[in-house]
Amino acid sequence: MLIGVMLSAGPIAVLAHGILGAGSVATGFLLTLPIALLIVLGDWRSLRLNVCDALYAVFVCCVAASLLVVGYADRKEVVLLTLSVAAYPAGRLSGSDTLSRGALSVVIPVLIAGTFATAIALVAQWSAPHGKPLVFGQFDAAPAQFTMLLATLILMAATSDRVSLRQMMLFGAAAAVPAVIFAASMVRFVFVALVGSLAVAVLLNPSTGNRKIILSVLFVGVLVIAIGLATRWQTTSAFLSHAIASAGNNVSCQEIDTDNSIAIRKQLYADAITIFPNSGPLGIGMGKFAQRGCLKGYEIHNTFLQVAIEFGWLTGIVFAALIILSIGTTTIAMAFISQEFRFVTCYIIFNILLSFTYGRVSREVILFFFVGYAVRLRESRFEIAKE
Repeated sequence: MLIGVMLSAGPIAVLAHGILGAGSVATGFLLTLPIALLIVLGDWRSLRLNVCDALYAVFVCCVAASLLVVGYADRKEVVLLTLSVAAYPAGRLSGSDTLSRGALSVVIPVLIAGTFATAIALVAQWSAPHGKPLVFGQFDAAPAQFTMLLATLILMAATSDRVSLRQMMLFGAAAAVPAVIFAASMVRFVFVALVGSLAVAVLLNPSTGNRKIILSVLFVGVLVIAIGLATRWQTTSAFLSHAIASAGNNVSCQEIDTDNSIAIRKQLYADAITIFPNSGPLGIGMGKFAQRGCLKGYEIHNTFLQVAIEFGWLTGIVFAALIILSIGTTTIAMAFISQEFRFVTCYIIFNILLSFTYGRVSREVILFFFVGYAVRLRESRFEIAKE
């Protein structure tokens, strides 16, 4: 259940703010409690340090050195970064069977509530120029957060050995409703990341029958997303026009349309390429890219670039190495025989893809947790293989 709360912390906070009027204290509680309890109640006795743990320690030291020497722009972001980094030992010390009913008992009700909240906002703001509905009148990122929960459930089902064709069809019919609503809410990058990670699930599944089931899920999923986009064709066509304009035109910073997320990211990446060579071994300081970039106040939206630029080259290399090793050849080889390895591999890839578009290292609790969890699974690979 603690893992379910951690996975759903953002969506729960949205619902708590919108329905109960909860404040930042409630959000902090939702973020801190599951991580702290997972560490305190973790399996410390079986812990055996390895190369990934060493990389994690070096990463923490590099980040600390950057914060102390170069500084930071926002103390709140440092606190959130601490929570994200602490998620690694929480995953490293957690018990087996992430796909437990306890986690699902939290994720599913939150997803249902989020679907209703998004549907209400979508109907009320159907023709709004902003395109993305503001859930509870203020959260435009909420549909994407709820979609991440839906993607989590889909990946759990797609990587499982225990789901029959009939069960998958029933699950697909149920998942189609929120998928249409979220697609109509102009959620795009989450679905792209989901399709990519489902493609990996197809490659890692040893059963021809299961691969066909996942391919069917992929096909139906793309169809459902298309239906959702078609229901708001006027808004969808506006977003497509933005995408086409971004691909073909190079405009000055002052001319960028701030309603065009692709144009914004294109400029942010251009700024990142310009700043990166001068970031140095300790970086430019956490949160300071938003002060130096052309678009003031905008973060890089790419976790890997942010780490390399704001915390330094060495930190970026160590961070990338930690994640690559966590889903290295051992983990991938085990994914062919273990659904738990398969889910963790696909879910890390899903979060990596998200980090290329939504990424902010202080918001990467789930990525750090499952990297730690993948390292823990590697220690148990012989026992899992025997089972």
